[in-house]
Amino acid sequence: MRKMRKGKKSGLAKARAANKDVHSFVLKTQTVLVPVQGALVSNYMNVFLSPAPGDGANAQTCALKLSTEFALYKQMFDQFRVKSVSIKVVPKITQVDASALLTSGVTVGRGVYYTVIDRDGPVPSSISAIKKYASSKTHPMTKSARRTYRISYDGKDQWFDCQNPNAIEDVQKSLGLWGGISVYGESFPEVGNTVTNDSWGDLEVEYSLVFRGKALVGITPNLDGSVTLAQPDLETLDPVTVFQATDGINLHLGSIDLSGNPINVDVA
Repeated sequence: MRKMRKGKKSGLAKARAANKDVHSFVLKTQTVLVPVQGALVSNYMNVFLSPAPGDGANAQTCALKLSTEFALYKQMFDQFRVKSVSIKVVPKITQVDASALLTSGVTVGRGVYYTVIDRDGPVPSSISAIKKYASSKTHPMTKSARRTYRISYDGKDQWFDCQNPNAIEDVQKSLGLWGGISVYGESFPEVGNTVTNDSWGDLEVEYSLVFRGKALVGITPNLDGSVTLAQPDLETLDPVTVFQATDGINLHLGSIDLSGNPINVDVA
């Protein structure tokens, strides 16, 4: 084994000396997907997953800032960066269930949902618009789907302040941190003349992050040997983006309207 010369420090030792040693973490969370009644279509689901470290530009499902793990690590380190966000959509309905619903008076639309990656933000709640994205993928309503959205720092030594994750907003936008993955679907199976829906599936989310510079901010030792953490201010965000009633009904090809009639007018 080669010995290190005296007076020489390894790269890790130098990083520690400069308080730049890096620690990687994967934060996992999940939520239940429940379609809600739409303004023009029978029901719909529209969620947006983003690596935005702070508030970002829009309401986000399972937002990183609401993670208790993220709140903990922010009090332990100086700086951080988000490398990626990955999702897995897991429908509860099976192909057998779907076939049975068709013969039991339950309305069913196209039987698909969409996942789309966009570098700026969520996509429009319009099937015809979604299909124009090169990143758009169509999934059967009975099948799982996985997507990953990655951030490239191109070798830049760009980090964000753990105590002020909303800082340098323009840099966050330029890196694509305000973009993410949209999951959209319309006309999910529902019993006729009802306005509430059961959960359709689960959404599993993973954030990949790295932190550097030990700080231990907001951590207080107690006399009994325990440790008290400063409590984060967690806001409550709507898990589903509000459906825009101004969207034209002809933008939802293959779905059904509130009366159960097919929407079959396409737009260029």
